[in-house]
Amino acid sequence: MRGSTRPRGPELDFVTWTLALVGYLRGLLPGVAAARRRESVVLRYGRRMAIIRDQGAVRSVTLGAAAPIPVEHFDEAGAHDVARSLVGFFDGISRSPK
Repeated sequence: MRGSTRPRGPELDFVTWTLALVGYLRGLLPGVAAARRRESVVLRYGRRMAIIRDQGAVRSVTLGAAAPIPVEHFDEAGAHDVARSLVGFFDGISRSPK
């Protein structure tokens, strides 16, 4: 995920970070569904799915069947950056031919 140029804030725990991320994401795509599992959050929009995983010091985002993408920043700005990237992934639905 592409990094932000904003100054970094304090690191957030996984639950707080994913709540911020889902909040940003729903502000851009209100139809996104989110479900929390043990160490992951499953996001769905149309037929697409993304999974955010917490593996201790490593957090990753898996888009569909692709390999996991590591997340580098666990602050508010990092949550915002990941949400914007997910919009690009999910928004392809509305732009794809029927």
